[in-house]
Amino acid sequence: MKIVSLSDLIDEPSIHNPAISKKVILSTGDAPHIKSIGQVTFKPGQIIPSHSHKDMHEIFMIRSGSGVIRINGSEHPLSSGSCTVVQPNEPHEVENTGSESMLLIYFQIPSLF
Repeated sequence: MKIVSLSDLIDEPSIHNPAISKKVILSTGDAPHIKSIGQVTFKPGQIIPSHSHKDMHEIFMIRSGSGVIRINGSEHPLSSGSCTVVQPNEPHEVENTGSESMLLIYFQIPSLF
């Protein structure tokens, strides 16, 4: 059993943009088939630049705020409650285009095939 409270977790810099903070809720070994689950806070204008992952799916769920996700060059709006799945090898970037912080939960799941 593992119980985690966001209030007990420390802020860490995001790998893709150290100016953006994240809290890692679960990581490799905490649950089967999960690489990482975390929460990221984007201030207005902050962006995770385009990148891809060859060996994992990434799922983004917006808790509050708004922005855009660009996948393979196509832009898709993000708003509270929206959920987006990015496939392995799909270039993607996330940007807060709103006027308030955007709170995002991410799930990283290794590709099994």
